[in-house]
Amino acid sequence: MILSSIIYSFIFLPFVTKATSDCSCKQMNSWNDLRSLIVEANAAGAAAAALESPAAPTAQNLLLCPFHIKKEIDENTNHWAEFLNIKTPMNIVCKKERPSDACWVEVVGEKCTFNENCGRAMIKVSSDDVTIDGLKISKARDNVIAVSTDMKRIRLIGLEFYGSNIPGNDSDLPDGLISINARASVHIIDSTFAWNQATVVENKGSLVIHKSRFSHNRVRTQGTMGGAIANKGAGNIVMISSIFTGNRASIGPAIYSVNTNVVDGGLNCASLNKEFKTWNECNGIYDSTNRCIPILGGECTTIA
Repeated sequence: MILSSIIYSFIFLPFVTKATSDCSCKQMNSWNDLRSLIVEANAAGAAAAALESPAAPTAQNLLLCPFHIKKEIDENTNHWAEFLNIKTPMNIVCKKERPSDACWVEVVGEKCTFNENCGRAMIKVSSDDVTIDGLKISKARDNVIAVSTDMKRIRLIGLEFYGSNIPGNDSDLPDGLISINARASVHIIDSTFAWNQATVVENKGSLVIHKSRFSHNRVRTQGTMGGAIANKGAGNIVMISSIFTGNRASIGPAIYSVNTNVVDGGLNCASLNKEFKTWNECNGIYDSTNRCIPILGGECTTIA
């Protein structure tokens, strides 16, 4: 009953927010264009909220035309100053009309080292009721999305993360490309994460993963746990119809959990997820009891 309630609340219940309507998509030519758009939407959302009931703030609809922009970084980049901070409810959607369409941010520049000012969020979600739909990120050098403590009803749909890595290895920095803080509630839907040198999702909140693919993700530093997913603190996860293939980490190459709060909701599969050094396979959930619990759906018939 609890599992059914969680799944129903994430998948079928609509947001309580109202939404502004604008059918025309917005052209983005640079990372600064994106930052400016989010700043304007935050201001509009705050102004609208001041005139409305706090229980039902207006969500800004930001429809983006497909793009391919490059975010250039070097040793002088101030990663603290360049992130997108989503402070009010909004729906950020890529207008895809063809399979080849994408809203693609490609990071260009040298890799970060542990002592550089990087590993911070490219996108910080500091509001309830936020949807990010259709964003593609490649070669990221930072944590890509950080969801702040207590944020509710966050939906990450149709994401594509490829070839990214973050420094990690520091208690003050996030260890995942997507970092979900305590008591936040997030749903990841129909997304693909492949060939990243980092844990994909670091979860300390409440997470549902539906119809998503985690392939060939490898933790950048030895001793880190969870090649695809690391469940920490009091975090809880429900996984449904998702694929885990070829991921690697020191412990828990597919999914690692410090507790037993990861639920296999069915129709998942896992293959060729191996630990470093030992090459032991764990095609499932490695939890706090130091055991590997195989995915109920068994091995994947098609390897991603």
